Amino acid sequence: GGAPVAPGARAEAGGDGAVSKERSDGQPPCSVYAVSDLHTDYPQNMKLLREMPAYPDDAVIAAGDVSHQLSVMKETLQILKNKFKHVFFCPGNHDLWLHKDDGCKDSFEKFAKLQALCDELGVHTKPRSVGGGVVVVPLLAWYEPGFDSDPDVKDDS
Repeated sequence: GGAPVAPGARAEAGGDGAVSKERSDGQPPCSVYAVSDLHTDYPQNMKLLREMPAYPDDAVIAAGDVSHQLSVMKETLQILKNKFKHVFFCPGNHDLWLHKDDGCKDSFEKFAKLQALCDELGVHTKPRSVGGGVVVVPLLAWYEPGFDSDPDVKDDS
């Protein structure tokens, strides 16, 4: 698999997981990084995030499991916003766990609060161009093997 690329463009995935695209407008390519399971509830993970270098021309996708606490989520997203030009977020299961300080009656209310937080901070949760013909499309989709009753597809070639 790979990231979709505009026709005629060349995309490369480096060893660091970033996807870069040569741009026809002469500007440097925007790299798109993806991270997940940051779990910044743990102080050592938050410390690593704070110490991470900035990539002010690039984009990052925070693909879930950041924190179950809204206050920690806000701090984490603010740090990412200070380090990247574009920040995208897709919640994971941990992000929707209820926490006594969140004041949410259920995970649907928690999801609405996360969306509002992202809107407040300028964190993208909907499709958006990052330049050079590259569009990031955050998806809300979780996989639970117990829901999949179809037999596995086997390739015997």
